[in-house]
Amino acid sequence: IDPSVAPVLEVSGLSLKGKYSNISYAVFCLHKKTIVGTSGSGREELSRAIFGAEKFDSGSIALNGTKVRGWRIPKAVSKGVGYVPSERKVEGMVGGYSAAENIVLTHPGKAAIGPIVLPWKRNKIAQEWFTTLDVRPNDITLELDRFSGGNQQKVVMAKWLNDPNLRVLVLDHPLRGLDPGAAETVNEQIKKACDNGAAVILLADTLEEALEMGDEILVMRDGAVTGHYDMNVDNPSTLDLLERMV
Repeated sequence: IDPSVAPVLEVSGLSLKGKYSNISYAVFCLHKKTIVGTSGSGREELSRAIFGAEKFDSGSIALNGTKVRGWRIPKAVSKGVGYVPSERKVEGMVGGYSAAENIVLTHPGKAAIGPIVLPWKRNKIAQEWFTTLDVRPNDITLELDRFSGGNQQKVVMAKWLNDPNLRVLVLDHPLRGLDPGAAETVNEQIKKACDNGAAVILLADTLEEALEMGDEILVMRDGAVTGHYDMNVDNPSTLDLLERMV
């Protein structure tokens, strides 16, 4: 990695008592790297801290080489950071809103003139995403809580992919509960986000998923980093990962 290239995201010495400690790593979107945390201990809380949803005790987060201050969700969103939570129905969507309303919820700019969202623009954007992601039923006006889990997840993904300035996408178990067809569609969009220059931090459901999707793999145990693999050089097995997790 060229030392003159600032990472799009860098965490240094990040710690939260009882959850994770002294976590440091960098994500270079110019190299289209997908970072995959493979263990369950501390990684969820760490991902929420990166999105500004939870505070941390010590350490720092930097975007494009500049340390961030007062890091909270609104600032993270404004800086091009997206987050798909594991509990999508609780944190990732507004069930009483239509699918179209959910898609433009966090980044309404393309569907608005000034502060006013134009329904026809919103619906056009939503329909494009429905076609791209094969959301079913093909009804953007339907309330999102009336869709199946897999189709809800596609809409939640679209909400962040709709950001024209997306730089970092944190995905907490994005394939959980999805059928194989929906999982394949979501994985295609994850790879496309990388190809478009976004850095993706993926908390995989399984070790096999981590190995399949990751360009890099970060292994954690009890809130500490125990292994780091560059898949361009290394060839770890599921057993190699497991040994560093337990």
